[in-house]
Amino acid sequence: MRFAIIGTDHESPEIESSPRPRDPSPCRLHAMELASDEEHVDSDVSQPSEQLVSSAPIPRSRNMKSTKHKRASKRARKRIREEREQLRRHGENDVLEDFDYDSFIYFAIDEIPSLDILDDIFAEDGLGNRCELHTFECRYNSRGEEITLQVGAREEIDIEDPKSHDVALVLTRTFSNSKKLILSRLDIRSPYIKTALRKVVKAYPKVCFETSGPVTLFDEPECLFHYRKELQLYTEKLSDFQAKQHVTFCLKYASKALQTEISTYEKMMDKAGVSPGLEYSILWMAFKPGDLIYHRHKDGKEIIVRLASMKREKNVRDDMTIDDHWHIEGEVITCIGNNFKYTYQYGKIQQYDGYRPLFELDWYPLEYHKDKYQVTQKILARGKAYISLAGIHYQYYDGTAKIYPRKAEFTDDWQSRSICHRIMVDSGEFYDNISPFMLDLADISKTLDQALVKSSKLPEDDILICNGEIPGFCLNTKQWGLFDVAKIQSINLNATAFDSLVLDPAKKSLISSLVKEQVGQISDFDDIVKGKGKGLIFLLYGEPGTGKTLTAESIADYTQRPLYTIGCGDLGTKSYNVERVLNESLALATKWKALVLIDEADVFMEERSNNELARNELVSVLLRILEYFEGIMFLTTNRIGTIDPAFKSRIHLSLSYPVLGTDARRKIWEGFISKGSPSQSPLWLDSAFLDSVANEPVNGRQIKNIVRVAYAQAANAKREVEPGDITMGLIAHKEFEIEFSEAKDQKESSRKRMEVESAISSRFATMLDRYKLAALWTLFMLVLALELDKIVEMANSLMPGRWSVLNWSG
Repeated sequence: MRFAIIGTDHESPEIESSPRPRDPSPCRLHAMELASDEEHVDSDVSQPSEQLVSSAPIPRSRNMKSTKHKRASKRARKRIREEREQLRRHGENDVLEDFDYDSFIYFAIDEIPSLDILDDIFAEDGLGNRCELHTFECRYNSRGEEITLQVGAREEIDIEDPKSHDVALVLTRTFSNSKKLILSRLDIRSPYIKTALRKVVKAYPKVCFETSGPVTLFDEPECLFHYRKELQLYTEKLSDFQAKQHVTFCLKYASKALQTEISTYEKMMDKAGVSPGLEYSILWMAFKPGDLIYHRHKDGKEIIVRLASMKREKNVRDDMTIDDHWHIEGEVITCIGNNFKYTYQYGKIQQYDGYRPLFELDWYPLEYHKDKYQVTQKILARGKAYISLAGIHYQYYDGTAKIYPRKAEFTDDWQSRSICHRIMVDSGEFYDNISPFMLDLADISKTLDQALVKSSKLPEDDILICNGEIPGFCLNTKQWGLFDVAKIQSINLNATAFDSLVLDPAKKSLISSLVKEQVGQISDFDDIVKGKGKGLIFLLYGEPGTGKTLTAESIADYTQRPLYTIGCGDLGTKSYNVERVLNESLALATKWKALVLIDEADVFMEERSNNELARNELVSVLLRILEYFEGIMFLTTNRIGTIDPAFKSRIHLSLSYPVLGTDARRKIWEGFISKGSPSQSPLWLDSAFLDSVANEPVNGRQIKNIVRVAYAQAANAKREVEPGDITMGLIAHKEFEIEFSEAKDQKESSRKRMEVESAISSRFATMLDRYKLAALWTLFMLVLALELDKIVEMANSLMPGRWSVLNWSG
């Protein structure tokens, strides 16, 4: 072990004969305050870590007994005297004269003794052993210079005894130029009090107990107040008279310093028949760090946090008024991927006048809740559900959620939206997909013991502070958000949906066989190029409402997997955006083992041409992505004749969905009506009724809509659905079809009329252009004839008879 002298207030002298030791690491350096009879070491200096003056080996001190403590202390003092003598021998007398050893603290490096051992060494040397309080005031004199004055020393709180500065407690108050108190600082030097704080309090906001220097408390001694009962019990169990005297003295100081506040606290909090409450200025007294704090959001959501800290803040608003509030910082347990971590949540209590019951505040200790037991049980159940949602889960959500835009930059950028759909719970992916500026959603305090969580031995207090919202992805809106854990449900998968699908049995058997093979990986078949062609691609084509989309949905429930639907609106029309969104979507689908449905993929599959390069890029992007996709994908289209030939080799199975016939419509009518009825099948649902509706030329989607309207009408009338409800829905559909057809015919007729008018106008314009050209030519010839007559007349006048042949009239 090496011993070094660390400078604080003065520059260290250069000593060439002593080698400069390596810079101490904070985790390897602890202050040891030593004092001898002839020289005093100022213990009011904080831990320095800069100038090392000299070093020499001293014995190890880890786990030393009291005898070894004494020997180490004596050897350290002896070493100091030897260093001073060495300076004299080297002729450094001027350094010795200017050098102030009272401003140095001695440090042990490499072998760090426990803080309790250090406190024992300090006790032997008398540092902080005098059970007194010394008070100092920092004020400004008439020249504007800050000076420090000692106010007095007290052996008992009410008795002044200004003898020695080497005392257990040192209080320093700093005043401004206007004589206003701006800072109070209490330095606890007593090794007995420091040991008591370490064992009883252990941790407190902005207070460091694991230090060999003084323990410093700023402003009010809140720590001593909050742990006054625990410290009193600790004192009663002490057998050491001096230790008991020191801790009792410290508690007396706290009682005296907070005499007015404690008196008010006891009157307001302990008065019979009055709800516990406090004035705003002393609200901190009811909020002990580590306590459970209850908060109810404006939307009714309830949370419990563990109080980490509480401080009063005063900010200036835009209108120049003062925003005075208590800032709450609470710990909650947050799931990030498969791990649980302690993170922070923040809140505030606005200023109020006079007394107010605690339960009326936005944030208050859980122990003062009127229905503490019911709230605790409800949040405890929610916390257990939250823990069970770690990792990736396919769930159903029915409620309001906080939905974040893709480029959200702040935690307040969410939008409240009602979600009634299937979701994917994946907190790890959530933090990877949002903006880096939103990482304060996962403002990590410390990591939870994962083994404790997995063993289901998490303390009840930790379960209570589990987050009430968990990140997830809505499969309907394709957006990330925070979902209320209490409104997340298990999915009721319809395993019989595929069996009830109205489709050729041979086609259904083919689909199920291929899907089972892909899901179970029964076959090891692979492409020549590894990783290529390992997916399963279906192309479903046919008229609207023939069951293409329903096939993909029923297969997803049949395999108990999510269905990730991608529409043209999700992809856009720019090739770079299409490729990015497709890659991101397929990556999520692969991670979640989801089936993919690209609905109405006509624009991305249309045959390429030489004249449309932009659309050609879209087709090329989809072809390339299909080549390397390893999951199950369904493509649907209404225009099979326009597909690019290159897709033929990428598609494993193409299925045609013909227009529904009478028998198919009959099965669909019966299936939807029976599904919506409380009983298995209404009594009026007989063959005659089914025959009448099956003859109507409607598709599967239209049948579903008609039945849905009928059941909504019956529910509004508070009765069961009747045949008349179905008939009315069918009539309304017919009327719409007629009007739609007429409007379509009218639009087509108008289009044709406009085409004829355009053709006539074009022809007339062409003829008019021709007439204009003929008129211009005639005019030109007339002008030319007139000018030619004049020329001939002039020539004849000059040379009579020679130009007679050019006589125009002849």
